[in-house]
Amino acid sequence: MKRPNSVQVIVYRESESGRQYLLLLRHRPGSDDFWQPVSGSLEDGETFADAAMRELGEETGIERPESLVDIGLVDRFEIAPAWRQLYESGVTHNVQAAFAARVRDAVVSIDDSEHREYRWASCEQARAMLRYEPNRRALELVESGLSHLIRRPFYVSLSRGQLALGERTLVMGILNVTPDSFSDGGTYTDVGRAVERALEMEREGADCIDIGGESTRPGAAPIDAAEERRRVEPVIRALSGRLTVPISIDTTRAETARAAIDAGARIVNDVSGLRFDPELASVAASTGVALVIMHMRGTPETMQKLEPVADINLEVTAALLEAMTVATDRGVDPKRILLDPGIGFGKTGAQNVELIANLDRVAALDRPLLVGTSRKSFLGALTGRSAANRVHASTSSAVAAVLGGAHAVRVHDVAPTVDAVRVADAVLAARGPRTPVDHASPVR
Repeated sequence: MKRPNSVQVIVYRESESGRQYLLLLRHRPGSDDFWQPVSGSLEDGETFADAAMRELGEETGIERPESLVDIGLVDRFEIAPAWRQLYESGVTHNVQAAFAARVRDAVVSIDDSEHREYRWASCEQARAMLRYEPNRRALELVESGLSHLIRRPFYVSLSRGQLALGERTLVMGILNVTPDSFSDGGTYTDVGRAVERALEMEREGADCIDIGGESTRPGAAPIDAAEERRRVEPVIRALSGRLTVPISIDTTRAETARAAIDAGARIVNDVSGLRFDPELASVAASTGVALVIMHMRGTPETMQKLEPVADINLEVTAALLEAMTVATDRGVDPKRILLDPGIGFGKTGAQNVELIANLDRVAALDRPLLVGTSRKSFLGALTGRSAANRVHASTSSAVAAVLGGAHAVRVHDVAPTVDAVRVADAVLAARGPRTPVDHASPVR
């Protein structure tokens, strides 16, 4: 995994609890920077530069970073909740211009040699100086308030067309053409029945259909690529001329992904997060499909036997960052990547709930979020219901994910989920000025 190589001291304030700071640690996954926000208090006798070096050292184990930049040390500045969440959500790479505009008349100390053009006091002066797009976005988010920090819009290019994510919740319908999936195994192994179910889900409002030929239920044994292809290719070929929504292939293998793309798939959904077959990223890069990277601990055979990690949010975020690095190193455009925290894949029931409650941690990676909770065992543990009777629990958890920032949800029960997330979309829209809810097709 690539480690942070520099740090920026963003802001400090005097408070009853001492001198506090916000830092951004700079990572570089592929060609795009990623800023990890860190906050804390100065230790006795410590300077802000000392704190920055300490935080970076804890992350990397090295004594000195490549660079240490003091952007703006602002006294008597109270961090508003929306402004603090802007930093913590990681929605922008470089926020000094918006920062200076926000503080307005506060005294700002900036290195003249490196940040001369950011030395101003008024919002009007700051706005006139904004030329860097992330700064413009930062200022827009800050001035618009908290609502714009929830599920910001993304436009993900497919090999053909585009997905609009964030205008409304997209619903990915699950089609397992397997004999042994945990919920519907054996139901759609016949090509004709599989095709009809996919068309039915589209009529119910699905925005894409995710087709899988290998079970990833807890304890499932792997199958070979030939068998996986035998299951999925005929279904994808039969649907590619009939569905108007995109087809996604749920696979961890480059060979299967390429065959599915040749048959008509426009999205690859890798539940292993590129750990099982990193070459899959090369296939995605060369074909221009969108790539869903999901977090999983271990393998389907072992994931529920592993000892729980202490901090599941940190585990998921770090692993997804590493997977993004693998993808971009192999040529995947970061703008084609979606992230999935992997609910149910090597987590305890409590950790699954914790991940849903803290989706903003994954959102800090600045990519659209797909969340799949449908019919999973943690819902059974909470409700006491079997997989076939978890529709209400599944839709409730989907709504929770949407309100927490999910751009798309992956579900078995399309029709009730579509209704549920439309209500969630309306609630999000009512929180404040944001992109209007648009029920038109998201594929452009």
